Amino acid sequence: MKERKLYHPLWTHLPAVALLGLIIARFVSAMPLPKLVPLQFDIHGNPGRLGSPWELFAITVGISFLWLVISCVADELWARQENRKTFNWMSLIDEVIIGMMAGIFLYYGDFRHQLQSGPSWAAMLSWAARGVIAAAALEYFRPYIPHKNHYQPEDTSRLSAEIGAFLEEGKPWVYWESQNPSWMNLALAAGFISMLFGAGQAYGESPAAAVPLALLALIFVPLYGGLRVSVTPERLQVRLGIFGIPLLRLWLSDLASVEVHEFSPLKDFGGYGIRFNRQMKAYYFRGNRGALVTTTQGKKYLIGSDHPERLAAVVDVARRMAG
Repeated sequence: MKERKLYHPLWTHLPAVALLGLIIARFVSAMPLPKLVPLQFDIHGNPGRLGSPWELFAITVGISFLWLVISCVADELWARQENRKTFNWMSLIDEVIIGMMAGIFLYYGDFRHQLQSGPSWAAMLSWAARGVIAAAALEYFRPYIPHKNHYQPEDTSRLSAEIGAFLEEGKPWVYWESQNPSWMNLALAAGFISMLFGAGQAYGESPAAAVPLALLALIFVPLYGGLRVSVTPERLQVRLGIFGIPLLRLWLSDLASVEVHEFSPLKDFGGYGIRFNRQMKAYYFRGNRGALVTTTQGKKYLIGSDHPERLAAVVDVARRMAG
């Protein structure tokens, strides 16, 4: 039987598409357009930098379309991680963003009174609320389509025996693995470039304002390289990036148990990265499986892994020998 391509129906995004259509229609109806419109406002709503209305249109539609794509991808991930029907609150994000964008355009009308004041928060929130209500209704009636994960548990008996032999003979060893997904590298590169571009734009008006943006750009550099997990005869460590920023260090003798754990990144933790909920703290950048370790004090840490059986087996053998 051929596997389905989509488990989250695209018709749940119709409110966001309709709001995007309103933005385009309002822009077309406002022609002929003025030569200049404000593109920035200060905290008091006073207009700042002026530019072409086409630039404003491109920015608005570009941001709206980007959030629509992000929402489609996130909702599909949510649906594939469901083991029962749950309300996907993340499916409303694109309606919030695009609704606020639509509120700006519908409030401005022909763009001429835009020269007098900043965006109307009432109009932005009003259209965002309409989109959210419609999207929530569609999400409520969305059908649940089960998705079966095709996992083949790895045989770790040989690996466990090798680690046990090393420990008994007192030989040094290190087990390590990493999670370095492409999406994270792209996001870091986009953030770095965006901050540098913003710094360059701000430098022309105020060099002092460009410094914080340049410093923010540098923050993205050490994060490149993903998540790195290592196990030695004494410790379990989780590090981040090319410089190995320490995130978690646990003595194996302080661990009470370790097991392979399957989870839902979006439902259980609201995304990917360094996360936590009431039960545990988690470190993962992709997938929905990992090694769940519990300390003797009852604290739980979930470490995402592309080979959770291997990681759990290594930690378990070393933990028992250390104990």
